[in-house]
Amino acid sequence: MPEEPKHPAILAKDLQISDIILQHIHQEARHGGRNHMKAGREDGRKKSYRIKISAQKGLELLQQHPALKDQTKLKTRNWNLGTWYEDDVVLKDTIQAAAWCQLQSFKDSVSLPEVIGMEGWEQMAASTERKSDDGGDEEKTCKKIKPFQFSFRLHTDYELFSVEMMDRRNLKVFASFESNTSPPPRPPPHDACATRLQCSLMMQHNGGAWQLWRRRKRRGARGGLLNRHDPHRPSIPSLFLANVRSLANKMDEMRLRVATKTSNSCAFLLTESWLTASIPDASIEIQGYTIHRQDRNKESTGKSRGGGVVIYLNNNWTSDSKLVSSHCSQDLEYITVKCRPFHLAREHSAVFITVVYIAPDANASIALAILHNTISAQQSKYPHAVHITVGDFNQTNLKTVLPKLYQHVKCATRGDNTLDKVYTNIKNGYRAKQLPQLAQSDHMSLLLIPAYTPIRKSAPITIKTVKTWPEGAMEQLQNCFEITDWSVFENRTLNSTQHQF
Repeated sequence: MPEEPKHPAILAKDLQISDIILQHIHQEARHGGRNHMKAGREDGRKKSYRIKISAQKGLELLQQHPALKDQTKLKTRNWNLGTWYEDDVVLKDTIQAAAWCQLQSFKDSVSLPEVIGMEGWEQMAASTERKSDDGGDEEKTCKKIKPFQFSFRLHTDYELFSVEMMDRRNLKVFASFESNTSPPPRPPPHDACATRLQCSLMMQHNGGAWQLWRRRKRRGARGGLLNRHDPHRPSIPSLFLANVRSLANKMDEMRLRVATKTSNSCAFLLTESWLTASIPDASIEIQGYTIHRQDRNKESTGKSRGGGVVIYLNNNWTSDSKLVSSHCSQDLEYITVKCRPFHLAREHSAVFITVVYIAPDANASIALAILHNTISAQQSKYPHAVHITVGDFNQTNLKTVLPKLYQHVKCATRGDNTLDKVYTNIKNGYRAKQLPQLAQSDHMSLLLIPAYTPIRKSAPITIKTVKTWPEGAMEQLQNCFEITDWSVFENRTLNSTQHQF
């Protein structure tokens, strides 16, 4: 082989084209041995072969191979294998895909990427330009990936290439289908282009062609910034309800719940806290939450242990909360807090949260009468507020005295019984999810997920017609003011008559 067409090239060990070229060189070198015909390299990465051969000669050898005699030869321009950049995955995969295309019967239906025929420094410049951040501009992105793009004129060849390169081999390559006719229908998700999810590629119709390129993160409103769910800005508050049976002994478990699954809850509502005046707030505080508590009073209940209710309010949801009322007797214990959160639906003015504990041996009639008076007074004074009443009601049913309230807990909370309940004045306001009990408590915990849709999202769109001033109307009105005799309003007789009237 003359010296003029020779230039260095690196061939991967596992490619079929490498085996064919090396076999031919081995025969031309009269079986001179491995060291005479090729040079190996071991540098901790995949082994490659560095040889000197013309790209045109390699293509001719490839087409003359017995395995390809029955195939139609591919007529393409002379392309250079170039230098194999190990640190550029896209360039390496593009060269590998181009070698595979040479073995296929694509005829003249494919145009290989321009980067194949570039020199080493040109390939490096194209790779650097492709890697540069363009801020999500799709037009600039298409220009930067154009040198790496395979262009197909037959849709069947395009699909075959997509299946082999992106689905089976999982290579990072760019391909487009260009046709003078209308573009084909977009393939179903199970087709080859479904691999755009695996390879982080995106298919988009652009100028009569389906193109594949890397998915880029969108920014601002296009990235869904306005639609992202903020757990601390719900239309109605998310709630966590639990019967703790001694809160002081379960503070580690409570802090763990706050730090994990239920950290997005707006309020933690606990019954049977078993707190006394000797336990300060500092011993049960949770960082980022405001405490409201009602402990059992021995003098009013005749019991020195048990009972008690606690409310933890997330400071990210509200910092404006105040105690409205509380009650402690042998039949009923409750606490009511009024909240003004940072975000609230327009149709609601405030949120009232009432946590209730009714003992199993309490007089249900007396307890329901007290709750009826308290909640009715709140609803009369604040008719547009959200009224939430939760707690351990045991066998008591609040709807017997307040039938317009809605009960949202449908699952059992202790054994086969539903003792912990949630009542609100909003229909279909919550969806209750059962959680494991808190430590050794005998009640299941509940997570109340808001299911309420604000009126601004559910109300139908109203179209209004607004009349606008026609052209020249302002001048006409001004002329009317100028020609009006305003002196009639200064007549004393008129004033005195009006005064007498």
